[in-house]
Amino acid sequence: MRGAFYKSSQIEVTTCLAAVKDVSAILRLLLNGGLIVRAGRLAGAFRRIGRDDFAGRIITTMKAAGQSVPESDPLTPGIRIPQALRPVLPHVNRI
Repeated sequence: MRGAFYKSSQIEVTTCLAAVKDVSAILRLLLNGGLIVRAGRLAGAFRRIGRDDFAGRIITTMKAAGQSVPESDPLTPGIRIPQALRPVLPHVNRI
């Protein structure tokens, strides 16, 4: 995802990220493509929605592969999914 997409489609982005159950498939794409900047954006976005575990896994896996990832938060301050909503289906978060 490009940086501008995160800002123009924040509800969609946070809803999709909240739906991710396992970050392994995302990591495969990031590693195979050498997508360092995108990895940093995803890590920052996951951290923003409270998924520090996914953010940390992206950063540590990329570093283990020899990639230095600059983590950046692509979302506008204030966007955060409340803890109580995370287990709910992602499309409910959007509503």
